[in-house]
Amino acid sequence: MLFRSGDAFHHREDRRLRAAARSLATSRDADVGLALLQQLAGDAPEADRDPWSAAAARFRRKVHRAAPGAGRVKARLQSVHTTLESVAEAIHAARWPDRDWAILGQGLLQSYRRARQRARKAASQPGAERLHKWRIALKALFYQLSFVSPAAPGRLGPLLKAFDRLQDDLGSANDIAMVEGHLTRGLKSDQARALGTVLRTLRRRRLKLQSKSLARGKRLLAVSPGRFHKTIRRHWKIGR
Repeated sequence: MLFRSGDAFHHREDRRLRAAARSLATSRDADVGLALLQQLAGDAPEADRDPWSAAAARFRRKVHRAAPGAGRVKARLQSVHTTLESVAEAIHAARWPDRDWAILGQGLLQSYRRARQRARKAASQPGAERLHKWRIALKALFYQLSFVSPAAPGRLGPLLKAFDRLQDDLGSANDIAMVEGHLTRGLKSDQARALGTVLRTLRRRRLKLQSKSLARGKRLLAVSPGRFHKTIRRHWKIGR
């Protein structure tokens, strides 16, 4: 949860939200992956687009085999809508033991500390799974900062935008890794040769995003959690 963690209520609502998101993940991957391949195909010279067409066709076969049909997607969307309404009602009805900064600051400190820890793990071994977990922590931190930044938009607005760009780049790298995974799963040698240009382009683009993200994250997360917490708290108090 964005504000605080550690008790049964927050863990329960967090699990409900995560389950709702997972129910739409396959459909989302199908749409995003095809859009990415179409975008990169459009950037390629017209004479070199055949491998991209083959890649898009292979991706469509692979991912649509696992994706739910239109009727099931509609039912899942309705289920997610119901879950979001239910969670919102539960949060509104909950008794919060703290108010104001006491409740915001705890979650902000925990998320910043978690983002730093996952950044170090990703830097030591920048695989897709570690980078994805780092992005999850950064998204929580971004949403928490979005609550606080209106109190001092001149100071916190640029920081909020920097974290948004970072998690967005990591999301793009994760999408590329997802497409690579579908394209290479069960790939035969002759198929690999036919898709060589596509796979090299995807890998090059992903590694560039990862390198840029690791460098940016190192700068953004350089200060200690305690100092970060005190700085944001000061801006919050002044702005309030």
